[in-house]
Amino acid sequence: MPLNKEYPIGEMSFENEVGKIVEQKVEYEWKPVWCTKCKNYGQELRECRRQQREVAADNKRDDGQQRGRQVQEEA
Repeated sequence: MPLNKEYPIGEMSFENEVGKIVEQKVEYEWKPVWCTKCKNYGQELRECRRQQREVAADNKRDDGQQRGRQVQEEA
């Protein structure tokens, strides 16, 4: 099963080696962690360096805009 596909939950059906349809209960002890931002395994979005850089850049841009407004209001 590809790691980036949806994992089946509950039960799934498949054809066994003799051609019989079998219902199998599906449980996962562990699933790989996948970052939705950079599409890599091994980290969550909150740990993603790409996400952190974008948030920092957004915050810096917002701070600059607020400072510009303050200067205009004081003038």
